[in-house]
Amino acid sequence: MRPQLVIEKGEVAVRLAEQKFHYHRDGPKGKGIVNIPKNLLNGFRLSEIPRDTYIHPNFTSIDIWLPSFAEGSALVLATAEWNRSSWDGDVRLTHYMEAFRQAILERKDAEEFESHEHGDSIFLHYDITISEDLEIQEAINRVENIVTAIEKRADQLAHRRSDPLTGLFDRGSFDADLTHAQEYSKADSLSLLVIDLDKFKTINDTYGHEAGDEVLKKAAGVVRLACEGKGSCYRYGGDEVIVLLPNHNFQQATAVAEQIRVSVAELKFEKSAENITASIGLTSYPEVTKASDDIISDADAMVYQAKDDGGNAVRGAMASEMKQDSARTMRLDIASRVEAVELWMQLRQGSGDYYSVYITNDSDEDVTVEAITLRMGKVYLSEPSKPLDLNNWKIPKRSSGILNWTAKTPPTHRLRWIVPEPGVGQIIEIDIVVWGRVLGRRRTFSHTILASYSGNTITEWG
Repeated sequence: MRPQLVIEKGEVAVRLAEQKFHYHRDGPKGKGIVNIPKNLLNGFRLSEIPRDTYIHPNFTSIDIWLPSFAEGSALVLATAEWNRSSWDGDVRLTHYMEAFRQAILERKDAEEFESHEHGDSIFLHYDITISEDLEIQEAINRVENIVTAIEKRADQLAHRRSDPLTGLFDRGSFDADLTHAQEYSKADSLSLLVIDLDKFKTINDTYGHEAGDEVLKKAAGVVRLACEGKGSCYRYGGDEVIVLLPNHNFQQATAVAEQIRVSVAELKFEKSAENITASIGLTSYPEVTKASDDIISDADAMVYQAKDDGGNAVRGAMASEMKQDSARTMRLDIASRVEAVELWMQLRQGSGDYYSVYITNDSDEDVTVEAITLRMGKVYLSEPSKPLDLNNWKIPKRSSGILNWTAKTPPTHRLRWIVPEPGVGQIIEIDIVVWGRVLGRRRTFSHTILASYSGNTITEWG
């Protein structure tokens, strides 16, 4: 017999054969609740639930209340519960709850309703919108998938890392957040800003790294303030910052960019007499950029347009202006400039786990080094080492610099597997491998040297 929702003597109940499940009047949002085992809910739709009533399915993996489908939607109420005794102090729990709230905020089909505490437990209630009159079992499955996605995203957000100098999120966090945003931006706007400080190198060279650090910290503060409640900001490398603005169209993103540009130009500094300005490029998907994978390169192209126009500018292209051919031309121009960069490298010192390389960049583009290691043939002699401060690993155009790093594993340890007993004066080929960014694009550089090794020391020959 098919389950039926009935009202008997002014009380709501669900009747299945001889079973009745009674109505409780103390439900959330002033509605009543009927508790029913999940396996008995086959056969009817959300629209068959009486109004002002929640069905609370028992034996589900999540705690949810199902309302009637009316006026084109049903707001399913979901609850997350945390027990303080299960967390290492309130600080960690507070941080995770903030991440959970952000995960809800990022979705268009979810919205926080309220939170409260009871004893040692904290409860956060949020609505999930169902826009179809689904069968109840299908609705439960859909809500379970949404809740799982929110929990997964909250874990991801809770583990984002901050850049130690600026306090902005780091590049690894940006990569994860962009991937997530692209997955959920199919029906919504996603805007991206690329912010590059004009003549930052001049301040660094003239007044020193402490002055440069002050500029970065204050500029980061301006960006963070402008993005509060709107999106997330990241230090992309050196003096470059990226802003992700979910659910922002081109016009809204332009307003945020202009606020950042004006505020940066008004900054004053204690360690340098120079003012700083910013060149900002922006795009929006799918309003301007039609393929989400092109969103970074299109915003990059706009940054270089802003710089070519003298800096201290926001540049973006409206959909009517940014024809496919012109966008493709800009991307190809950047790609060709990136591919034209070559680095000449010389091993200055290599003993134990301490290594030093002299790098010459004769190109017309700056290179920001992200990691470095040595390789023989197809075997990497150590895990890639990363810089502690990206400013120290930037090789400006037409200049040279020394990169020092500590290898996680002394390269000679693995080298002995390949050449166990080198003969006296034996010369081997070793590649110096560098991962870096040029014009915001990732590039891998490799330079082969002739070297010899003895004990824990590798020496370039010649």
